[in-house]
Amino acid sequence: MPETQIKYKNWLEEFTFDNCRLNRNDYGQFIADYITEENEGFVLNLNGSWGSGKTQFLKRLYSLLNNQSHPTIYIDAWESDFTKEPLTVVSSELLSQLEKYSSVSGTDFDTVKSLLGKFIKGTAIAASGYVSKKLLDDSATGIEAVKSLFEKTDADYISSIQKGYMEQIDAIKEIRTKLSLLAEILKQNHGQELPIVVLVDELDRCRPDYAIEMLEVIKHFFDTKHFVFVVATDTDQLCCSIKAVYGDDFDSEKYLKRFFHRKAQLPTPDLKHYLAAGDLKEHISNLQGSLNLIPKLNGIRVDVPLYVELVANAYELDIRAVDQLSSKLLACLRAANNATRPQIVNVVTLLIALVEFDLGSEEYTKRSQYNNVINEVTYSSPKNSFILHQNDGKAPINALFDLNLESSVLVLKTLEDHWGSRDVMRPMHPDDITRHTRISEEQRAVLDRVGGEILTLLRNHLYDPSSNTDSSPKFWLWDDYKRVVELAGNIE
Repeated sequence: MPETQIKYKNWLEEFTFDNCRLNRNDYGQFIADYITEENEGFVLNLNGSWGSGKTQFLKRLYSLLNNQSHPTIYIDAWESDFTKEPLTVVSSELLSQLEKYSSVSGTDFDTVKSLLGKFIKGTAIAASGYVSKKLLDDSATGIEAVKSLFEKTDADYISSIQKGYMEQIDAIKEIRTKLSLLAEILKQNHGQELPIVVLVDELDRCRPDYAIEMLEVIKHFFDTKHFVFVVATDTDQLCCSIKAVYGDDFDSEKYLKRFFHRKAQLPTPDLKHYLAAGDLKEHISNLQGSLNLIPKLNGIRVDVPLYVELVANAYELDIRAVDQLSSKLLACLRAANNATRPQIVNVVTLLIALVEFDLGSEEYTKRSQYNNVINEVTYSSPKNSFILHQNDGKAPINALFDLNLESSVLVLKTLEDHWGSRDVMRPMHPDDITRHTRISEEQRAVLDRVGGEILTLLRNHLYDPSSNTDSSPKFWLWDDYKRVVELAGNIE
């Protein structure tokens, strides 16, 4: 059969490494080169944390291998999690998808189908027969007409099971032989390249017992000549699944090594490339008619994708969380854009607030718009601290975050004038910027510039007599961020 009939034909254009926003082209080609040199039966564990883009990678690998004429099978293990027989799932997907690569059929294909069918059926009958017999033996009422079907003794059943076991061992060997032969037919008669590659996805999301059985099936039935399996998992999560079955003291990592010849780590996504290839910047530009977004970290322009990248790296967000963060950011900015007055919004502060709210952060709950003293101001607690390099210097990311948060809060100040002294809430003075951090003069220069611009803007709007008119811009403070962030929290 022609290529047009493969199961996931639409992936060949939709999912390629050329359009990979995570910039994994080189790694995809490397993995393809690596596994296609294995021809004696090979199982690779592709490890990546939840949300790291494993499914996207496998779909692109599927397209790449197909374009290299390698028959490629994709199996979503979680999709079949409701079944009790992983062997049925793998067999069905493997054979049905292989048939689409050629007109191959007949004796060998039918033999494999028959062997697999008998194996599955035989296992079920043997198990149910023995269990049913025991249930009837133990029943107080037993139905004689039915019980007569189970006249064999326990010893007879043991002998029957032993015989069935040996037949199953022979069947496994024959299945492997026939599968290898089918692969050779695909190469010799239909121009396909070997090995055949089977991509197994979402195994770590399956029921623990099902995940283990799936690995057993791959190892015992399909780890054979001319076949390569790539099993994508969050291996830490899979280890937890195994412990859920065998106990917390069980060495799950050692156990997993039984099933895999090698393990490959999915590289950390290139967030900069991912965000640059997306449409976030375009969406933002369509909103800025009524919005005044700050800060300008480089002193020239507001770079929203950069701010998302910085916050994502600081809080160690995965790709799915980055997508969700970007969607919520857009939702918040669209709401601001539809306000009756122009809005001045600090994008960095908004991003931090969104992340803190999603994480259930204590800092989010404790932070207040009104503070009696500077020491009461609640700052951020990113998981990852690093240095941001700018054209005019560099600065610690946590200090930069805190600087932006400072612009959203007010501190009680005592003012002296001809009316006397009085306490009022005022923005922090530029001289107070980042007093809580110990940083170099070079780093302070960047923070002073950025912070000075932000706080000067805030103070000007706060003191300007015209700042409360319908046409004057509204400078967002912490309560404004909280309101819109908690509304966006309903978006998943």
